[in-house]
Amino acid sequence: MLFEGLAIVTMGTKEVHFSHLLIFIGPILATIGMIVFQYRKEKDRPTGASPSEFHVLPILKLAIFIVFIISVSRIFQKIFGENGLLVLTSLVSLFEIHGSVIANVQLHESGRIAEKFLCSLLAISVVSSYLSKLFLIATLGSPALRTSAVKCTLFLFASLAISWALAVG
Repeated sequence: MLFEGLAIVTMGTKEVHFSHLLIFIGPILATIGMIVFQYRKEKDRPTGASPSEFHVLPILKLAIFIVFIISVSRIFQKIFGENGLLVLTSLVSLFEIHGSVIANVQLHESGRIAEKFLCSLLAISVVSSYLSKLFLIATLGSPALRTSAVKCTLFLFASLAISWALAVG
């Protein structure tokens, strides 16, 4: 997701600004660091995957969540228009980040939003995406996975906050 956002921003703008890229670079570096740390920490790695069961209820929960987010974002778009871009970006990014990043990059390219505001919108997209993944893990994952995901996501939030502060500062 982060590499996709980085690619969209890089290819979607005529003039690449480092501040836009910084929003993604911080969390990418944090993620790579966590992967390396976790890999070195694990001494006994399982050699094969365990069999899993198919459950319909989690899929239905996810479908209801997606329909709810799309409905709410559409309502906010009608109520707030362009002034609600922050709210709309956060809601849309709960479901899919690339669409909101593309839309916001295009708004920046057309001169409708400033460079620093685009950085904030990109950061909100990443935050919302992380929150939606935490929601999915909270509803579908085991307690151990939830605990691990919250710890890792807090670290990613910190890296994103630092990246955002450097980008807009």
